[in-house]
Amino acid sequence: MHLKEIELRELDRKAVLGFPGANERLKHQAMEGCAYTGIDDSCEIIIIGGVVEIWEGVGAAWLLTSSLLPKNKIWAHRAIRDILCDAIETYNLHRVETLVLEDHLVSQRWISRLGFQQEGLFRKYDSDQNNHYMFARIEG
Repeated sequence: MHLKEIELRELDRKAVLGFPGANERLKHQAMEGCAYTGIDDSCEIIIIGGVVEIWEGVGAAWLLTSSLLPKNKIWAHRAIRDILCDAIETYNLHRVETLVLEDHLVSQRWISRLGFQQEGLFRKYDSDQNNHYMFARIEG
């Protein structure tokens, strides 16, 4: 996994550092689910993400982004959309969920364009006491 090689954007660093054992959890998710790394022509990492089945029919989506994302946002959106669809089919998922920081409106709008709906606010959810919204995409 390319977790050590990616130059995380500040938002992603905030999200990862707020969860104790986040690096270990991400490694586990990458090993147990489907995980992908998006690399540009210069072999620089744009995104790392994937979906892991947390129990039968339910998956958790995760994504880490670098500062190269804005230059590659159309490609990244299409790639992530396709990865999500592949995971839903591969694992026969009826629900995929993810958390988004409360104060990151761009991510909330983007995840909505991928078919996710906001379900609720998890207050003081991480060790830094950040609030997160749960988003889910329901199939069928």
